[in-house]
Amino acid sequence: MEDPIEDGIEWSVPVLARRDGNGKLIVEIPDAAAERLDLDEGDVVCYTAFANGGIEFWSVKKSPYTSLEDDETAARLTTEERTP
Repeated sequence: MEDPIEDGIEWSVPVLARRDGNGKLIVEIPDAAAERLDLDEGDVVCYTAFANGGIEFWSVKKSPYTSLEDDETAARLTTEERTP
């Protein structure tokens, strides 16, 4: 009998988590995920946690935000003049 969870999985890649010199947890983004998200240098990666325990991982192209609580960037962007 086939496992129903496998029906929705296209790929799965294990990645080792490690600590940098400052003790911050670091994980590399696998090529398959970077390609799917069309990630490039300067893009922001976002994590969204759901009440059911799930976590969504997504990207924003060339976003000036570092988090949804980034009030300093939000304030700067609302006062900058927009170029057509």
